[in-house]
Amino acid sequence: MVVIGMLATDHPKITIYFYNFTSSFPVPGFILRELLEQKLNKNIINFDLNISYILETRNNIDIKLRIGRSVIKSISLDINNISNKIDEKALYIIDKTSGKIYKAETFSSQGYLKIFISNKMRSSTLNINGIHMHQISRFSPYKDSEKKVQYAKIKPGERVLDICTGLGYTAIAALLKGAGQVVTIEINRYILDLAGANPWSYYLGSKRIHIINDDALRVLPLFRDGVFDKAIHDPPRFSIAGELYSLDFYREIYRVLRPGGILFHYTGQPMRSRGRGLGPIVRGIRSRLEKAGFIVLRYVDDVYGFIAVKPR
Repeated sequence: MVVIGMLATDHPKITIYFYNFTSSFPVPGFILRELLEQKLNKNIINFDLNISYILETRNNIDIKLRIGRSVIKSISLDINNISNKIDEKALYIIDKTSGKIYKAETFSSQGYLKIFISNKMRSSTLNINGIHMHQISRFSPYKDSEKKVQYAKIKPGERVLDICTGLGYTAIAALLKGAGQVVTIEINRYILDLAGANPWSYYLGSKRIHIINDDALRVLPLFRDGVFDKAIHDPPRFSIAGELYSLDFYREIYRVLRPGGILFHYTGQPMRSRGRGLGPIVRGIRSRLEKAGFIVLRYVDDVYGFIAVKPR
């Protein structure tokens, strides 16, 4: 943890977390299930972001996690500690000391949180009370975030605000687009803990990503005017976090963006069936963005959100 004040105005400090990942080893449930079904024959499975699990066995399972050519984690797991009732769509944490396995799940004030994954998705998603936080039918969860970043038109060296970190895919995609600094805000510490167990969140450990574990309603007023070049607002659904869709909150996003700065705002498609193309909730979002001062350029259907710009 590092405490810095360079982004604040009259406030002396903002607490920034530079992510340190857990020492436990994450393995998708479908890999454990396939190992049991195939009696632990050698298997290699490749994932996005150049991550590979290399699985071999004798009496134990020897597992290595690679980023590029570098092995960053390695563990030998006693097969006697693996249950034959593995949830193939879950992510499991292996305790390196005891060899016991635990499902990546937790309960918080928001309800039941877990990592959801299948061998068709190519990256995991966060599931809150049975609701997926990314699209999983048309493209992978990471691709979903990558497309949101694409619409924000992030350029090398820019400073990016990411509201609602989740598993960190948006922050990571902005980083890989060349952002000089990404400040990402997440209120729920349990979600960040799950991100720490998620292999696709590995690049959250970059020193160019600053994670603020706090309420965005409280944090945004601490930033000075025009400090960010781009912003991506990816909140939970309106019924869960209506305050993140308010006019006052949009005014804060507007204030911290520089003139000409672009906002991508994920909205989803609540009540879309109620006529005129977009439902009343999404139409209300557009109206409040415009009242806050934004020029709303368009709504993009593939990732369900508005592209808006702060006038120069």
